[in-house]
Amino acid sequence: GIHDALESNQDINIEDIEATAAPVSATKILLYAWNGLFDQSMDEYNEAVAKWNNDPSAVSELVYCLVLAALL
Repeated sequence: GIHDALESNQDINIEDIEATAAPVSATKILLYAWNGLFDQSMDEYNEAVAKWNNDPSAVSELVYCLVLAALL
C-alpha cells in the first residue's frame, strides 16, 4: 500500500490514499492543487465537505485548504 510505496520511494497515486479523516482530505486537496489537478482538488473538497459536514472545525479546515489550493 501507501506505506510500502513511501519506504521504497515509489511514486504514489493520490487517488489511492483513502480519506479516513478530514486532515487526510485536506492533504489530498493540496496535493491535487500542487500537481495542477484543480478539478480533482475541487472534487475532493466536495466529497470531504459532504462526508464531514456535521463537524464545523473539519469543514473550516477544508475551506482553508481549498483557499490555499486556489493560491497554488
